Amino acid sequence: MADETFMTIKYNRSLAVDYAIRYAIFYNPDYADLSTASGNGQGDCANFVSQVLRAGGWPMDGGFVKWPWDWWYERKPDHVGDSGWASSSWVKPGHLRTYIALSGRGAECSEQDLLPGDVVFVVNNVVGAVFHAMVVTSVLGKNDVGVTYHTTNVLNCSFRKTKEKFGKDCSYLPFKIADARVPNAEYGID
Repeated sequence: MADETFMTIKYNRSLAVDYAIRYAIFYNPDYADLSTASGNGQGDCANFVSQVLRAGGWPMDGGFVKWPWDWWYERKPDHVGDSGWASSSWVKPGHLRTYIALSGRGAECSEQDLLPGDVVFVVNNVVGAVFHAMVVTSVLGKNDVGVTYHTTNVLNCSFRKTKEKFGKDCSYLPFKIADARVPNAEYGID
């Protein structure tokens, strides 16, 4: 017998990639701009990847009380330093990676298994922390994919070339993005 307390919401890779391509260079005005150019210096990569995942059909995760470990975006911040408008997993690449892994909405995979709509996290091996996130937007050949990301606003660049740019002090955590399994009651489905 199927577990009827949960439902699966399909991740639409095509919609996710379309969104990434559309907003890679010109930001969606419905979301905060966290790029260095906006003055906050935080970086916009995880915010952008979260938008892509949302565009692909992932529902936000967080009820009336929104916890920092959930994945949600509420509104644009009123000013620099404004808090309570998005979860840390929405805007910070390391927290987003942890959320994806623990929520079951994705799992680490090999670089060869990456498809458009998947996500790659970049780790600074010197400090041992995830510091960047990007989305796969195309397959460029047998051993390469195109990646798109914010902060420096890159559209469909070779992953091989991107790795060269980041250098030898970085490693990569490719994630295969999955459908979202969510409680039925949270979404009002009987």
